[in-house]
Amino acid sequence: MEIAMLQMRGNDIVGHVDALVNPQRSLKFGAMQVNGMTSEMVAEQPTFAEVLPEVQGLLEGTVVVGHNVRFDLNFLQAEYVIAGVPFPSVSALDTLPVARKRTTSPPIAWSRLLTVWALWGTSFTGR
Repeated sequence: MEIAMLQMRGNDIVGHVDALVNPQRSLKFGAMQVNGMTSEMVAEQPTFAEVLPEVQGLLEGTVVVGHNVRFDLNFLQAEYVIAGVPFPSVSALDTLPVARKRTTSPPIAWSRLLTVWALWGTSFTGR
């Protein structure tokens, strides 16, 4: 799995985590299809518990913004439970409902953030 997070203040990036993480379990076929990762790619990567201090530093006292953010927060909460660490209280803003309202294309178009950006004429380099 991959953890990619930015912490921003205004237009400035003040913190980030971008890491492949060994989930210590087999990756599901559907997940591999969506994210293009394989079990071999994450086998030698750090565990979530090893990157947890960095993640925790970014989450505390922030508003989490994401596309289908509930999915990401559920994933993070589950990993915190496995690590035996209480999940911090966070506020969240989900961009998926915005995409649903502003995009007249079929649902598949607004389900992925990069697709939404392309529909709106926004480019993104990197992942």
